[in-house]
Amino acid sequence: MTTLNDKQLAKNFFDEWIGAKGPKGWVSRYLSNTGRWYTQMLISEGEISQDDLVLDVGCGSATMIINLLKKLPLKNPVYGIDPSDAQFELAKRNVATEGLTDKVFLKQSFASPLPFEDNFFDVVYSSFILKHFADDTLTNFFKEAHRVLKPGGRFLGWEFEKITGRIFKNVAKESIKAMKYLRNFEEIKGFLEEAGFKQIQEFKVKSRGFWDFAQSVGFKAVK
Repeated sequence: MTTLNDKQLAKNFFDEWIGAKGPKGWVSRYLSNTGRWYTQMLISEGEISQDDLVLDVGCGSATMIINLLKKLPLKNPVYGIDPSDAQFELAKRNVATEGLTDKVFLKQSFASPLPFEDNFFDVVYSSFILKHFADDTLTNFFKEAHRVLKPGGRFLGWEFEKITGRIFKNVAKESIKAMKYLRNFEEIKGFLEEAGFKQIQEFKVKSRGFWDFAQSVGFKAVK
């Protein structure tokens, strides 16, 4: 029987890696700050306008939020949630450093249940958190995302697909428990449909250095 321990495993994973000292922590924090690579895709694929109210689920270090605000003068604050103590502290520091405290609302929380009212957001997005969720958690998250979105709202998510490339197969065999739920697009689509989403489409990550290589061996992004 699946339990919600998958959420705690993910939280513990990021607390350990992001909060670590020395090279382990430096590398982890650098990787956590790479959200800027996807900001333009978020704006274009989500058709985000200045009037939209946006939620980042699993906001990590808040780099996606920061870069979104730099590229688009949103009239409303951007909301972000993350369960990890270390990630949450990093996000608060990054937002303060950029002088955006009054433009960002951060809350420490898991993805389900979402601590927001029904029909609240125009756009909800998540970056690389779906692999942490067992089936029941993923189902609950998508239902919650659907609940907090306004009619006609948009959900975007990108995640690594099931590993098919030979180079990465050994990595998959030794994958960390907190990152083991890799699924293909059709599987993700089924969960989204169950939650009530319609007009579900797949999109490709555009040229982003290392990710070109990763995509060539079987990784994809989904919308």
